[in-house]
Amino acid sequence: RMDLKGGKPGALVGRRLTVKYQEDEGAPAVPYLGVVTWTEPGRLYACFDGFDEADGAWVDDSDEWGWSPSAQPAPDPPGAWTPGEPAPPIDKIFLSRECKPAAGAVPAAGVPPDAAEP
Repeated sequence: RMDLKGGKPGALVGRRLTVKYQEDEGAPAVPYLGVVTWTEPGRLYACFDGFDEADGAWVDDSDEWGWSPSAQPAPDPPGAWTPGEPAPPIDKIFLSRECKPAAGAVPAAGVPPDAAEP
């Protein structure tokens, strides 16, 4: 289990945190302010201010991190839509595909009959 440093397991998403990363050998660690967007047992996913959400990182006990005392809300990630503004062009589309055989379909040659069942 991860040391949540006083955080309550059901109330972590949306909390601000600071994570320090050593970018260059011998240089001081650089603090990055972000927000928790996802949790799993043993780690938190953080999106950092000024970076795209896809550039976030998993944070765990091996990282140097702490809860930010800042009550300031996290800014929208770059390119995020803001209410009242026209929607931007579509950048990404995420699809979910569910493969089920059509009614009356015959399994392909070499596919066991039970593998074709939904």
